[in-house]
Amino acid sequence: MKWLKDLIDQIDSGPPWHERTRGETIVEVLLATVILSSIIAGAYTLSNRATRIGQSSIERTEAVNLVESMAETLKGVSSVRGEAWNEIVSNHVGSTAPSYSDPTVCEATVGSPFYLNIDNFTDLEEASIVEAGQFRRELDSGADDLFEVWIEAYSPEDASYIDFHVRTCWEGISAASIERATAVLRINTGPVGVWDSQ
Repeated sequence: MKWLKDLIDQIDSGPPWHERTRGETIVEVLLATVILSSIIAGAYTLSNRATRIGQSSIERTEAVNLVESMAETLKGVSSVRGEAWNEIVSNHVGSTAPSYSDPTVCEATVGSPFYLNIDNFTDLEEASIVEAGQFRRELDSGADDLFEVWIEAYSPEDASYIDFHVRTCWEGISAASIERATAVLRINTGPVGVWDSQ
């Protein structure tokens, strides 16, 4: 315990604490400013990245919901086998499979693309078929986002089914690349060549 007593005596024997401290030097202030600035810049970068990821997630969710609702509507139209279904089969089914080879292209690759106007009809038998094009959808955030939406229909020769490729693409928040979402829906049409309702 003698060493502790010696240490306390040594501290007590020096000048008072207010005489031992001196002001901060300019170098210390600059160093503190640089450290604080680096921390703030890092926090801003992380916050910005998190916002971008969140917005990208919202866009993808909207696109997937749009594709799913279009596919579900198409299922309903096919089950009714009314006027809209007959128009789709007569005018929009191609014999070449859609291509996904070019990731920079945001357009239909085969046949006569179309989409179903899912906002403005109540009767599946008379669903509104619209030529493929731009389909504006308002996001939950209130901002408009522009999705390219279309359906490509394909049926190989002598097949008893039609593959519907429901596709959408849009420029993501970074606009560095085109984002896309696709669903493929196979609808059986019955015996070969039977497209119309019974």
